[in-house]
Amino acid sequence: MADAERPAPVPFSLRKFAKNTSYLFLGGSATSVLAFIQSILIVRVLGANDYGAWAVITSFVGMAPAFLGFKTSLPLTREVVRMREAASRSGLSLLLASALWVEVITNLAALLLVGGASTLVATHAAKAPSLWPIAWIYGSRLLLQAVEPIWFSVARDRQAYRALSAVPTIGALALFGAVIVLWRLESLNLWSLAWAHLASSLLLCLLETVHLEMLLRRAYGLRLSRLAYGGLWSRRREIAEFWEFMWSTYARSLIGSVLKSCDVVVLGWFRAPAEAGIYKLAKSMASVLTLLVDPLTKSFYQDVNEQLHTGQYRQMQRDLDRMTRKAALPTAVVIVAAVALAKPAVLLLYGADFAPAATYFSIIMIGSAFSLLLFWAPPLIQACGEHMYQLQVTLWVGLPSLAFMVVGSYLWGATGLAALSTFRAIVPHLLFRRRGLTRLEALAAEAELPPAASR
Repeated sequence: MADAERPAPVPFSLRKFAKNTSYLFLGGSATSVLAFIQSILIVRVLGANDYGAWAVITSFVGMAPAFLGFKTSLPLTREVVRMREAASRSGLSLLLASALWVEVITNLAALLLVGGASTLVATHAAKAPSLWPIAWIYGSRLLLQAVEPIWFSVARDRQAYRALSAVPTIGALALFGAVIVLWRLESLNLWSLAWAHLASSLLLCLLETVHLEMLLRRAYGLRLSRLAYGGLWSRRREIAEFWEFMWSTYARSLIGSVLKSCDVVVLGWFRAPAEAGIYKLAKSMASVLTLLVDPLTKSFYQDVNEQLHTGQYRQMQRDLDRMTRKAALPTAVVIVAAVALAKPAVLLLYGADFAPAATYFSIIMIGSAFSLLLFWAPPLIQACGEHMYQLQVTLWVGLPSLAFMVVGSYLWGATGLAALSTFRAIVPHLLFRRRGLTRLEALAAEAELPPAASR
C-alpha cells in the first residue's frame, strides 16, 4: 500500500462534508421514497391486520441480530483509517478478514435464533400461527448482509460516495419493481412479499461483493479471497483496539437494536396486530422525514476520524456550532409542518383505519428533531474514543426503557411507546453533545500546550 495511494489529510471542510453527505442523502432519500410509496401499496393491499402481522414478524427479524451481532462498521471504519495511515497492508488484511468472519458467524447465529423463535412470535405476537415460515424466508436475508459493513467501511475510506449512494438505490429499485409486478399480477401477499425481499437482498449482496473486490485490488493490493482469514484467533492481539471497540459496540447495539425493533413485537403481544401495524407505520413515516440523519452521521463519522489526525480541534468546534445554529430554524419549520399535515396525509394515503398513526407520528417527531439537529454528537464521541461512555449512556437510558416498554405497551399501547421513542432520542443526543464538545476542548487545550508541557 504505497504512500501515494493514501489520501493526504486535509483540514475539515464544510463544503467537502456537504458534498459527501449529498451523495449519501440522494441514495438514502431515493431508497426511503421508494420504500414509502411501496408501503402505501402494501398497506392498502394487505389491510390493517395482515400488515400488523407483517410488521411484527419483520421487526422480530430486525431485532434478532442484536442478540448476536456487532456494529462492525463503527470500529472497522476507525481502524481502517489507522491501518491506512500506518501503511500496514498485513494489518488491514487481518482486520477485514476478522470483520467478515464476525459478520458471517453472528448473522448465521441470528438466523437460527429467528427460526427457533418463529413459531412463538407468529402465534403470540403476530396472532397468525401459520405464518411462521415467513420468518425463515425473510430472515434468510441476514446471511446476505455479511458483506455490507465491510464494503461500506472500505468504500467510505476510499471516498466512493457515488457507489455508496447507487448500490442501495439499485437494491431498492429491484424490490420496488418486484412489488409492482406482484401487485399487477394480483399476487401481492405476505408470502410473495417475503420472497421479494430475499431476492432483492441477494442482488444487493452480489453488487457489494463485486465492488468490494474492485476497491481492495485497486486501493490496497488485496483480494477478498486471500485475506488473512486464518488469523481470526491466532493474531487477534494485533488488532486489540478493534476488538475492544467491537465489544463495546456489541453491548450498546444489543440494547439499542432491541429497543428499536422489539417495541412493535411487544405491542403485538399485548395489543391487537392492527395497533402494532399502525404504530409501525407511524415509525416508518417519521423515518422518511428524518432520512437526512443517517447520511449526515455516516459522512461525518468518516470526516471526523480523518480530521482528528490533523489537530484542527478549534476549527471543528466552530464548524459544529455554526452547523447547529444554521440548522435550528429549518429543522423547526420541517417538524411543525410535518405534524400539521400528518393527519390529512394519513387519511389520504392509507385510509381512516390508520388515522391514529398521525398522533403517534407527531409524538415521535419531537425526538426526531433532536436527532436531526444533533446528528454529529454520536459519531463525534465514537471517533474521540469515547465508546465506553456511549455504552454507559445506552445502559442508563436503555435498561429503564426496556422495563417501561412492557408496562407502557400494556397500559397505554402505541401512545406510550411513541413517547418512549422521543425520550430515547432526546436524552442520549444531549449527553453525547456535551461529552463530545468537552472532549474536543480537552484535545484543543492539550494541542496548544508547549511541547515540553504536553509530555
